[in-house]
Amino acid sequence: MSSSSPTSSSFVRKTVKHVVKSDRLSTDMAQQIVDGQLQIGTLLASETQLSSSYGISRPHVRQALQRLAAAGLISTRHGLGSYVNTKEQWNLFDPMLLEAFVQSGNLMAIASELVELRKIVEVECSRLAAQRITASEMQELKKWLERMDATLDDAAAIAEADLCFHAVIISASHNRFLQGIMSYLHAPLSKARFLTMQAGQRKGRLRAQRHHRLIFEALAQRNSGLAQTRMQSHMKQLEKDMENALRIMSLEKN
Repeated sequence: MSSSSPTSSSFVRKTVKHVVKSDRLSTDMAQQIVDGQLQIGTLLASETQLSSSYGISRPHVRQALQRLAAAGLISTRHGLGSYVNTKEQWNLFDPMLLEAFVQSGNLMAIASELVELRKIVEVECSRLAAQRITASEMQELKKWLERMDATLDDAAAIAEADLCFHAVIISASHNRFLQGIMSYLHAPLSKARFLTMQAGQRKGRLRAQRHHRLIFEALAQRNSGLAQTRMQSHMKQLEKDMENALRIMSLEKN
């Protein structure tokens, strides 16, 4: 069995190091754009400058810039350089961009849009789930319902259980496209739900739990119309909770 030569091993290590630094460059710049440190229309540093700053080759700098462009964060103009795009051009389904929102203090800037998407997707998922949910999925749903009962005073734990409860319903729709859409949004949804749970009082959590139990009962009865109506009511309340969380966070900043 042949072994790698020292030169070959060194090349692999160097390549991996450059790839890691290239990823750091793209994630760093994505974060700076989301945080507003790099304003819309800003001309980015040249490839040569970025290569020197991050200690990577220009081809790896170009890879990082291509990744930012794929996320809709920048546009490159031949002979002129790369510029920060308007927010309307951002691809909010890009995992790197979503993670930047999660890491920043600006997650709530897209929270209302996340709730709007949930209203569209999850109401339909609940209707489909009532028709397609399996016995094992009902057991999984019951597990997360009981977990929420047990963690009412723990914002992080109940937020996780809440999200898992909804994830089971989405999975029970047995529609891969709906599942795919929501899987992209797991990280920002998790963070946003935690913030709403943190801002809300026990009274609000109890109200949400009553909604969950009603949805669970509708699914157990395989009543698609009832499941849809109850999920719709739950989403309307979630929208109010989000508005309340935004108001509280705004007051805390001031």
